[in-house]
Amino acid sequence: MNKISRRDFLKYCSLAAGALCINLGDLKRLEAALETQKPTVVWLHGSGCQGDSVSLLNRFQNSGPAKTIDDTLINGINLCYHTVVMTQAGEPAVLSAMKARREGSYVLVVEGGIPTRFNGGACSIWTSKDKEITYKDAVLDFAKGTQTILAVGTCAAFGGIPKSPPNPTGVMGMEELLVHEGIIGKTLINISGCPAHPDWIVGTIVKLILGDTVTLDGFNRPTFLYGENVHQECPRREGTPTHQGFATQFGQDRLCLMDLGCRGPDTFADCPNRRWNNGVNWCVDANGMCLGCVEPGFPAGGFYDPGSLNPLNPVRLLRALTRKNK
Repeated sequence: MNKISRRDFLKYCSLAAGALCINLGDLKRLEAALETQKPTVVWLHGSGCQGDSVSLLNRFQNSGPAKTIDDTLINGINLCYHTVVMTQAGEPAVLSAMKARREGSYVLVVEGGIPTRFNGGACSIWTSKDKEITYKDAVLDFAKGTQTILAVGTCAAFGGIPKSPPNPTGVMGMEELLVHEGIIGKTLINISGCPAHPDWIVGTIVKLILGDTVTLDGFNRPTFLYGENVHQECPRREGTPTHQGFATQFGQDRLCLMDLGCRGPDTFADCPNRRWNNGVNWCVDANGMCLGCVEPGFPAGGFYDPGSLNPLNPVRLLRALTRKNK
């Protein structure tokens, strides 16, 4: 792996300060923190597509002086286990993770839903001493040894697509699993999304390095990332200067997609302002409409069926009355 200096890591954070929601004072504190600590991170993958890791890789591939995620984070955190970017494999990789487990003081990152049926046997994470270790058992073991858990992506946070009916493997999200197993007293931060925006992941990690309190909403998501309603911030929303009407079919540019099933009114994330692909675009601007991928209910219901959405949402009620009176 290529490596960069701590100065280059801080330079990246400076270039991305706005996107990461950190100011000059935070950067100075980050510099001081990196002089004295290097948090250990164990990143486990389960029932999912690893799209959150790919999202994170793409962010760093095109940003600042760093070229890859290992370039940027290797000097900010001790990423001791991550199947996508680590060079080790097999028993040496497992030993690295288990060493962190024994020593404690690590942050657990979980990506992918957790299958619970068949004793978790639908998803094995590694083999140790000729014994298959399930993702469920590994997640529970590492969760017991840490105070802080990051559930990255909607699959890890709430179950996501793997939990969709009929859910034959009994997939759970991280919070549901902890409650089910009676594990309490842990700090769980959900960074939901399908995939999670890379800035959401890095911004949260920076705050943890700084020791800042991360205020969470009712779904354990950071409010500084998930506090905005997508519809209220959408430039296509009725009542904004840029509103040009409502789309009646897909492929119509600059028209509100709510009548076609857009879930923006029921979704909370900063996508309209942060945007994706390093600020290039986001789902609605691509006429793809918001699918509500950060919400606990994703992907329940028909994506393109307005009747599957929350009919009691005030925005939807008002829109329904407007259509009825025409």
